[in-house]
Amino acid sequence: MSSATDFLVSLLSNKKQRLLTLYFPNDDGPDAGLLINELQADEGLSQDFCYTVTALSDDPHIPLTAVQGRMACVALQREDGSQRFFNGYCFEFALLGVENSLATYQMVLRPWLAQFALRHNHRLFHQQNIQQQSKEIFLESGLASHEFRLHESDPVRTFSCQYDETDYNYLHRRWEEMGWCYWYEHSMQGHKLVLSDTTPYA
Repeated sequence: MSSATDFLVSLLSNKKQRLLTLYFPNDDGPDAGLLINELQADEGLSQDFCYTVTALSDDPHIPLTAVQGRMACVALQREDGSQRFFNGYCFEFALLGVENSLATYQMVLRPWLAQFALRHNHRLFHQQNIQQQSKEIFLESGLASHEFRLHESDPVRTFSCQYDETDYNYLHRRWEEMGWCYWYEHSMQGHKLVLSDTTPYA
């Protein structure tokens, strides 16, 4: 066992380190172990979360393809024994440096919805309300875990147009017109986008 590996094992005995654990729910993560050193979480109502994870490994050669695009989850152990999950897809993965054979990596986790900012589309929607339009766009991704918690009417629109616009921008524009807000609910196995027309549910 290398000295770097010995060091990683010793970190596990530290209470602070045990509070945070990194998982790959689909069992498709890298072969090398990654031990969380730091988590920075940015969350807010009607905005995408961004989790920046700094992790340690005794392998300085983890390939980008082994992590980027994969679902990852950070589990935070609470004092009462319960866990709080921070689940997202890896949009960025980088080696920050190597010291004494110990590699430091940084990964950035974002929601599945953030991928919609990477594609432009042209669409015509006929006789559909905003909920139906949203579901049609969600369906194309295959990743879109979501739920609508609406109490006000969502009228059918005769004609709606998306012209050379990202799916992300189009959806947000329509949701804002309706006065909808959204947030994310996390579990070990994924995260769900929840859309609502009232904030007490957030």
